[in-house]
Amino acid sequence: MDLDRSPAFSFVRWFVRVSWVTVLIGMALSLVILLVSLLAPGSIPPSTRPMLDLGFYGSSMTIRLPAGAVSPEFESRVRPLVFAFALVEGGIAAVVLHELGRILDNMAEHTPFVMENASRMRFIGLAVLSAGVMAMVCEIALASHIADNLRIPGIDLGVKINLARLDIIVVGLIILLLAEVFRYGVQLQDEHDLTV
Repeated sequence: MDLDRSPAFSFVRWFVRVSWVTVLIGMALSLVILLVSLLAPGSIPPSTRPMLDLGFYGSSMTIRLPAGAVSPEFESRVRPLVFAFALVEGGIAAVVLHELGRILDNMAEHTPFVMENASRMRFIGLAVLSAGVMAMVCEIALASHIADNLRIPGIDLGVKINLARLDIIVVGLIILLLAEVFRYGVQLQDEHDLTV
């Protein structure tokens, strides 16, 4: 079967390429905002009424905060952290999409079962796993910092661990497992080819 003629395969390759470019553009914008926030903190005006997103088991609610709930100094300290986290997560996503694109290129060249793809799958699994752990730690640190500095009369803010990030960690572990199965299959195929 010629994969290049498969509409599903062509769509997946196109989607991975477009996603990769989109992530790179997002990273460039995040880098610009991060640099402006660090080098000229007063050039980006603070929000007059910032919004707070609250998550509830997959759904979320947005609350518009009253004026004065966030000091301009606090917002100018938090903004670089948010865009630095976005830059790191975007970098991981760009690398994962690039490696996935190279696996798809090998498939299009009719060489999917090579050790190179097994190594790429392992790398993708490690990247997804580390991204999940990093996102969980960064979100807890950022949320704690915000909860300690946000003042809304009559409301006490607390922080809880976002267990949704455990899904990303589990996906990373599953990819690592599949990479090892794939690696073993490639080894068996290589041994079979040598004996024939």
